[in-house]
Amino acid sequence: QNASDEQARLLAELENKGWFKDEDKAGDTLDFILMDMANSEQIELSFKFADIIQKNYVSKVKSRDRGVKQAPFMVLSQANMPAVLTEIGFLTSKKDSKMLQSNAHLNNIAKALYESVKSYKNITDRKNGKFTKKREISP
Repeated sequence: QNASDEQARLLAELENKGWFKDEDKAGDTLDFILMDMANSEQIELSFKFADIIQKNYVSKVKSRDRGVKQAPFMVLSQANMPAVLTEIGFLTSKKDSKMLQSNAHLNNIAKALYESVKSYKNITDRKNGKFTKKREISP
């Protein structure tokens, strides 16, 4: 429900503007708050997932650690499952823009995201008492 910093709050506010019709905003906001309270476990799981992604991204892509931010994006809070948004670079940055045109860099990003999903799945499987056969799936 709360943004981790002012920049995250402003970005979520901007992105969420198109979500509500003005006349329905009050009712939808109450529904959003109630649903958000009901999904507090999903928020905690999402944060854990985001942390795994961030650590893999920093180590495998050699990106600067900007930390995990939190903000009430409607697109995330409406999902009834762990959900994250991840930034893989900034097109307004000359350095990032150039790197995002490199197949090697894009492959490193894909591998980091793949490893993150795989790690998160293993953690949740163990937590839920599920043990699956080990099999390798190529990204």
